[in-house]
Amino acid sequence: MAAFPIVRLTFFIAVLLVFLVFFKNIFTFQSNLCENQLSECVDKVRLQENVHVDDIRREVLLNEQCKDTLESEKKERERLQYAVENLSRTIEMMNTSSVEESVEGQRNVNIPVLVITCNRVDVLRKSLDSLLRYRPSANFPIIVSQDCGNEDVSRVLVNEFSTTVAVIKHPFLTKVDSYTAISRHYKWALSQIFDIMNFGSVIIVEDDMEVSPDFFEYFIAGYHLLNHDPTIYCISSWNDNGLAKFAKDPKAIYRTDMFPGLGWMMKKDLWDQMKGNWPISYWDEYLREPAVRKGRSCIRPEISRNYNLGEQGVSSGQFYKTHIKNIPKNTEFVRFSEIDMTYMIKEYYDKWFGDEVLSAEVVTFEEAARRSDKNLRIIYRSLEEFQNLAKRFGIMSDEKLGIPRTAYKGVVTFRYESNTIFLTRPEINFDLES
Repeated sequence: MAAFPIVRLTFFIAVLLVFLVFFKNIFTFQSNLCENQLSECVDKVRLQENVHVDDIRREVLLNEQCKDTLESEKKERERLQYAVENLSRTIEMMNTSSVEESVEGQRNVNIPVLVITCNRVDVLRKSLDSLLRYRPSANFPIIVSQDCGNEDVSRVLVNEFSTTVAVIKHPFLTKVDSYTAISRHYKWALSQIFDIMNFGSVIIVEDDMEVSPDFFEYFIAGYHLLNHDPTIYCISSWNDNGLAKFAKDPKAIYRTDMFPGLGWMMKKDLWDQMKGNWPISYWDEYLREPAVRKGRSCIRPEISRNYNLGEQGVSSGQFYKTHIKNIPKNTEFVRFSEIDMTYMIKEYYDKWFGDEVLSAEVVTFEEAARRSDKNLRIIYRSLEEFQNLAKRFGIMSDEKLGIPRTAYKGVVTFRYESNTIFLTRPEINFDLES
């Protein structure tokens, strides 16, 4: 990690400490004022002076107000002290030397894992346990961004993870609708990572995701692709069509024009492009807009590198029981560091993938079931036709801005029995002349 972000963090902590000293002086002054007022009231009563009853009531009321003020300020002081402690812990984690180098070149990688959480304490514990279990080194500091102010979540983070993760707390707790709250939280958390801590990239997960053994290995490989190929704007660990019957090769990865979310990596330059127009709600839909994507793609695996732990959430379990719940995470450790990933660069990928698709046998849905060990192409001429085919196969049939889930250049790829299926439009442009 460069020295510059450390200096910025140290300066930020120094400013917080100055505020703490300032608040302490205010607390002391107000505390003495309250105590003096209470003492005067008691003395008057004790000396049996002619004090009007209303005067005594005013004194008692003032004392109660002082107590409420002191209690509120005490909580604020504790919150600030907690923030300082966690920022200090973040610096320590960033400076900790690597304890294991499982991937060649890992010494040059320093990528935080940002965990977005609110009030799901049970799944948060499982998520953090899996991240810590498979994290190869301290080069991947885990930073939990907590919204909602949930006391159970705070207690677990302090009692069980205080020495292994850093915690930042979203300060804006005014009540808004759930989708607005999530988008606001993401914007604040990403700003902390990129604008305050000055990291160059980040892996983002939510608190209901349990990761696979090669989760970090996958993202290290993705990190190098993300930095080498400007036509890639995110790396995702999720396959929307990752049911076991459709996803069988743990080494296979693909490009997709649909932002998958659900465990993903981005770079600071993408944040700089987006933050000025960050949406009030539905942040993930924003990342799928043409103005943000700019013709770029994401990388996604054939077999997901994370498992979604629960249906409780803002979307009220949309697709969870019928689909997401049954998508497994990968269990076979793949050493992506030993695989030449050059073929994922756009100019090479489009040639390879285009050859695969255009050379596949064109069949109907009924004919596909009678083939084995083949690359098969089934053509759809409209989104309605695609949705009918998707439902017959059992893959996800919805689309976003006209792009089916997992599609690249309109091609949706999945395994079916022993075949590889390509659902495509009649005409596909793979720029093969390049």
